[in-house]
Amino acid sequence: MYPVCTVPVRRVAAQLGVDESTVRYRLARPPGTADGRRERPSALDGWATQLEGVLARFGDDVPAATVVHERLVAEYGFRGSYQAGPPVVQAQHDWFTGA
Repeated sequence: MYPVCTVPVRRVAAQLGVDESTVRYRLARPPGTADGRRERPSALDGWATQLEGVLARFGDDVPAATVVHERLVAEYGFRGSYQAGPPVVQAQHDWFTGA
């Protein structure tokens, strides 16, 4: 259990640059517990081939995530939200280019 702390959650969140709900979520979990949110499947699961195809067209340039999302929707019928893509787009680009 964490010691009693009188620092407001708002201040901790501001100092860490995260949302207050993130601080509360972490404080409510036992120390050392894995973040269960990372275990959820991604909207991009199963889209690696299509994503690689879109990224390959840009060569060494990293396209804006909005552009990649637009291409996936228009060309392949992707139904996931734009928010599902940005971190995955960078990770896929790094993997695809060997960065």
